[in-house]
Amino acid sequence: MLGLVGGLLPVAGAAAPPVTITGGVDRSNSQFYRWNITNNHTSPIVFIDFPHYHADTFTSPPGWNQEWENRSMAGSKDAPGWVQTSVEATAQGVQPGATAEFEMRLARAGADPRPGRVAVRFADGTETTIGGVILPTAKPFLERNVMAIGLGTIFVIAVLIHLRHRRQPSPAAPSPSVENDAD
Repeated sequence: MLGLVGGLLPVAGAAAPPVTITGGVDRSNSQFYRWNITNNHTSPIVFIDFPHYHADTFTSPPGWNQEWENRSMAGSKDAPGWVQTSVEATAQGVQPGATAEFEMRLARAGADPRPGRVAVRFADGTETTIGGVILPTAKPFLERNVMAIGLGTIFVIAVLIHLRHRRQPSPAAPSPSVENDAD
């Protein structure tokens, strides 16, 4: 029992993660994702890479720039992408001990909230990746295509049944028995 309790207690001297990211999909409107990013490191956060699916708008603190891959717009590719947000001036970054809010809006097509990884870079050049962050993601292949797969399977089965019946010879009509009359 002592081992179990000991395993639940925090380890003395264990360092806190350099970044804490809380939040995710907004429960009142699943079209919005909001994260609070807390800097536990000794250097300001100057770059964050958020993966997304179907995002069309991203809001960051004043002074942060954005670069997109696969931003959801008319004529854009329907694929996962990312928003990279950064600052040029270290003073505009998320300072040690501070928290900043970042927000993403999805296009009406939507996405599935699932845990993912967010990359963070500090002014001193240190980089880290934070896992378990709730992000807008594409549905897995099977979930996206279950209807098409089901209909395709039914079609293949129907074709196989048709071919099987076509290959089987129809039962031959019984030939009339010929009796030899020996008179």
